[in-house]
Amino acid sequence: MSEVILPALEKGDWVISDRFSGSTLSYQGYGRNLNIDLINQLEQIATQGIVPDITFWFDLSVQESLSRRKERANDRIEAEGVDFLMRVSNAFSFLAQERNWVKISAALDQNLVSQEIQKSLENYLLLKDKRDA
Repeated sequence: MSEVILPALEKGDWVISDRFSGSTLSYQGYGRNLNIDLINQLEQIATQGIVPDITFWFDLSVQESLSRRKERANDRIEAEGVDFLMRVSNAFSFLAQERNWVKISAALDQNLVSQEIQKSLENYLLLKDKRDA
């Protein structure tokens, strides 16, 4: 946060991250059944209260995810098993609703996913312009 994200934001740059605090809560809190209140407190400290302006959740069923990985060896996350992956998936679904994330089906064709991202960003920026006016 202090070395990369905050300085970039202070310059007016966009910051794009492939994972943020919701991932920690999903994997550690819900997936591994660790203390959710503690993780939320640590999230506040680690992020210094900064929350993303927009978060995209690429929704894909656990079954489809495993099917796509069938040729690859399990990493430490997949090695946790299907029950763990289901808890994580359910956590992401819950957080997406709670935190108003933009849900995009990752089962769509790659070009359609890109179009959905672009459309969502355009809508976000239009609404932001109206709020700032």
